[in-house]
Amino acid sequence: MDPDEYDAESARLRKNLAELSGGKCEKCGRPITGGGWRMHRQGGTNLMVLCEECHGRMDRSEARFRRRDVFKEAVSGRRQEEYKMLNGMVFLVFVLLAVIALFVGLPVDFFYRLVVVWVHEAGHGFFCLGGEGVLCSFGGFLMEMLFSIVPAMICLTRREMRLAGFVMLMCAGFSVMHNGVYMQSSEHPMGTSFAGALTGRYDDISVASHDWTMFFSEYGLLDDAAEIGFLTEGFGRAVSLVFLSAALFYFLPAVAGRDVLDHAGAAALFSAVYFTASEARGVELYTCIAIAAPAVLRAVRDAVRWGLRR
Repeated sequence: MDPDEYDAESARLRKNLAELSGGKCEKCGRPITGGGWRMHRQGGTNLMVLCEECHGRMDRSEARFRRRDVFKEAVSGRRQEEYKMLNGMVFLVFVLLAVIALFVGLPVDFFYRLVVVWVHEAGHGFFCLGGEGVLCSFGGFLMEMLFSIVPAMICLTRREMRLAGFVMLMCAGFSVMHNGVYMQSSEHPMGTSFAGALTGRYDDISVASHDWTMFFSEYGLLDDAAEIGFLTEGFGRAVSLVFLSAALFYFLPAVAGRDVLDHAGAAALFSAVYFTASEARGVELYTCIAIAAPAVLRAVRDAVRWGLRR
């Protein structure tokens, strides 16, 4: 367009906008006179008639929003990288080692025990500061749960950290399973404690030092300790396998895009099939069914709604 034609078109547009605005600033309502006003483009296409003051204020405000959006985009990109790093680290440290343990014939939680034993003993050290008692003996297991479940709940609040959340729940299952085995020796304590292994005093576990002997004795459950431990071990085994499967299913496109309940439900159904085929104890199967139930009920509800719409 010729510069003279452009100037004429611009003058005509300014005149029309001034007439449409009624000779007032569209932001503050002040009368505008002569050339003391500006055309302000809002949202890319909308033109507004503004006084000099409102035009300057809106320009500064929009500039702040643009800078904030650039900052948010940069932070979001960095967070995505951090989420990937977190998922990768917990997968390599816990899941990959669990799979390797299975392949070489070791207990699935073998490598996890090497890590969590320090967490367990730290729990005793912390909770025993309040004196010798039930909390002191229970402190090791409590610290294991805090170590695994709290991070899991935080990670599961965001889709990008779901893998890490499933891995930490798998770790919680390992802890419960291991403590279930420990509970079963409550009536007749035997074995070597962590402190005994470090100092060379083997077979040092006794009624006075066994965590669960003290706990069950306090609540009159020592006679039932073996049965409670048996059920706890089975529950922990089921939880650990479900969330180990969920962590591996994370890499399947058909499952990864679903929400947490559907993802965990698919892993629980797979685990239920495994436990059924291996003729496992009932507690493992019932635990898998309980974890899968929300996803199954939702699928049934959606199928019924779909059928009614037809």
